[in-house]
Amino acid sequence: MLKNKKILLAVCGSIAFYKAFEILSLLKKQGADVYVALSDGALEFCSVSGFEALSEHKILSSQTQNWQDGVNHIAYSKMDLVLIAPASVNTINKLTAGICDNVFMQTLIAASHVPLVVAP
Repeated sequence: MLKNKKILLAVCGSIAFYKAFEILSLLKKQGADVYVALSDGALEFCSVSGFEALSEHKILSSQTQNWQDGVNHIAYSKMDLVLIAPASVNTINKLTAGICDNVFMQTLIAASHVPLVVAP
């Protein structure tokens, strides 16, 4: 069902961030091609390297955005599905209000044309 589907796993800063590793692994087992975007809050809990190793893609964050390498909010918005997990209250509120004040939110807003799943 998920074979060759491009999924953006958007990870927010939450004590539950560790669950994102399991979600990423489960999506990959189903054949999904998973990309990861980390909010600034998520970067306070984890490093990029773990997600990079599991996803096999460069991670998008405010620290890693790179237009020459295609690691930017436009490239990472071209997905089949966006899954925000865990979704913080801050991100849910910003998304609802259309606040686009960082790379993470720019990516979510740019991906507004694809299905979105929000999992607090």
